[in-house]
Amino acid sequence: LEPYPSVVRRLVFRHCCDFLRVGGKVIIVIAVGGGLCTASECGLDLVFPSAASGGAGLSPDEIEDDLVLAGFDIDSTELLETKTTDLSAAMPGEAPKEERRSYAVVAARRPD
Repeated sequence: LEPYPSVVRRLVFRHCCDFLRVGGKVIIVIAVGGGLCTASECGLDLVFPSAASGGAGLSPDEIEDDLVLAGFDIDSTELLETKTTDLSAAMPGEAPKEERRSYAVVAARRPD
């Protein structure tokens, strides 16, 4: 959803809301900092949109606003920090480098 304007994100969120049962949840994960988190950077073969600062990219506030305007109630917004070790990047005999990653997780619910 990152490269699209908020109008398109709201359309996608409204479409999701239409298919959820009452009380159903949507969880949005945003990589905080840097650009788009590629599969190799995230370590889980997942790609998350980034929450880049300075107006570029998504922010958790923008996602919350889009979800509310699409008809969702926000349950929670959390900032998670993880540590990851990329064993494939380490040369034989070298200790793998540990990296920290931060993610914003926004959970929203379809209202009753």
